Amino acid sequence: MVDEATEKQKARTDPMYHEKIDRLLDTYARKLADNFNENFEIQTRCPSILVAGRANFPVRKKEKQNAASDRNMEEYRRIRGLLDKIRSTGMGGVSSDDGNAIAKLRENLESREQAQEEMKAVNAYYWKNGTLQGCPILPGWRLECPAAAASHPSLTKASCCPTTRRSAVSVPGLRNWSSVRPPPPRRAGRSTAARWS
Repeated sequence: MVDEATEKQKARTDPMYHEKIDRLLDTYARKLADNFNENFEIQTRCPSILVAGRANFPVRKKEKQNAASDRNMEEYRRIRGLLDKIRSTGMGGVSSDDGNAIAKLRENLESREQAQEEMKAVNAYYWKNGTLQGCPILPGWRLECPAAAASHPSLTKASCCPTTRRSAVSVPGLRNWSSVRPPPPRRAGRSTAARWS
């Protein structure tokens, strides 16, 4: 199950993330094995009341075993969170520490501009003809269902235009990002307003 999810994630992401996915998978497998071994050790600390009987049953020892079992279950839940991390690897935005960030952003901008031009052409066809039947831009299978045609990415003008504008503004500014110096750190002490008063 985990291997299938990992392979599916590798197929969906850029090859530069494959090493990170493998590293997360190794960490997950190692931590899960340690957690299972610890769980088995915890279960052997105190016998069951069904085996030992009620007389002289170590109640305090059983309470400690139950507390350790609860802590182990919390650790197991954190380890299961690594699977979510594997599934989300490479699916977010472009990271600023990525060496290919500018190239990826340019590619993203080009695809958004292409989608916007496609949207304009589809809208012009619709306004001219009153229907999307026979539109050369949309695939034929989308036109069988009007709701499916409406969900075509080229028809979502509301989300396409602002995102394209933001991308077009941010990509050229990134070239100068390395030359921008961060502001100097603030010194501890009184605030600026207090110093001038």
